[in-house]
Amino acid sequence: MKVYYYSLILSLFFGTLAILMNGFCLGIAATSSMQANNGKFITTCIKASLNQWPLVCLFVGLMLLSLSLPIFVGWLVYGLLGYSFCVTHFAVLLDLPKWMTHTSLFNVLAKMPMEKFDLMSFAILTGIGILAMLLGGILYTRKEIV
Repeated sequence: MKVYYYSLILSLFFGTLAILMNGFCLGIAATSSMQANNGKFITTCIKASLNQWPLVCLFVGLMLLSLSLPIFVGWLVYGLLGYSFCVTHFAVLLDLPKWMTHTSLFNVLAKMPMEKFDLMSFAILTGIGILAMLLGGILYTRKEIV
């Protein structure tokens, strides 16, 4: 169980750190290109990037759950992550239909600060991620490691 809990703690810590660094660097780049010394905008960018935290919880939970399941399930989780990334970031370039962009997990959450914060989708994705982490922990204790 130590391996499971260390993996959980490290992945949540570094996922959160990556999100915070992303928001901070985006805020710095935006304020420097606008040539404004507005620290408030940097804070807005950090808050907007923290809106992606439920996706970190969800994918960490799914990967930790996949440790207890057959090996192909882990590849399915990586496939879901890759699909969501590609559909979100390359939809315009590939001229994908609008319905296909709605199948990406990255498009479930609000695009802050342009859109208003959506507590329901934030809570549901976080809850599913935490549930997957707990279920993965329970199943991991019953797995025989050879």
